[in-house]
Amino acid sequence: MRVDVATPPTTDLVSLAISPDGQKIVFVATSEGRSRLWLRSLSSDSARPLEGTDTAKLPFWSPDSRSVGFFADGKLKRIDID
Repeated sequence: MRVDVATPPTTDLVSLAISPDGQKIVFVATSEGRSRLWLRSLSSDSARPLEGTDTAKLPFWSPDSRSVGFFADGKLKRIDID
């Protein structure tokens, strides 16, 4: 399978993760001068920013695909996707 994902601009090309269920991706991108995580369902053409994820890096999914862990502000953080 090949997937093309158009994202907002980013300088962090390695901060991308595919959910274990294969349904979603999360990635770091910059919009409105803020770098944060964005979520996209692979069944959709658009992505949405995830609030509370400013300066996020190196995202990773929980095994059940319901939350994303990431590093920001020198800490390990987690956000529920639902």
